[in-house]
Amino acid sequence: MKLHLSAVLGSLAAVPILTFATAAPAVASAQAPVQPREACPTHCNAVYQPVVCIFNDGAPARRFTNECFARVYACQHNLKIVRCSRVA
Repeated sequence: MKLHLSAVLGSLAAVPILTFATAAPAVASAQAPVQPREACPTHCNAVYQPVVCIFNDGAPARRFTNECFARVYACQHNLKIVRCSRVA
């Protein structure tokens, strides 16, 4: 079953997850051009399989509901996933 991100975020209100910005950043990164929003996935499975991911921006690890949400975040923020690990 695939759900739109807004439906998943609304149904998992009690679960701490990272939400996604819907607009591209005002200033583009010097590393690479920002992906147009249409090029990023917009649907993720509503399966709770938490992961912690590290991206190439040097920020601390981020937690997501599942790896699909991490890929959406990476796409929308023009990042690459360095590593994702399942959380017990």
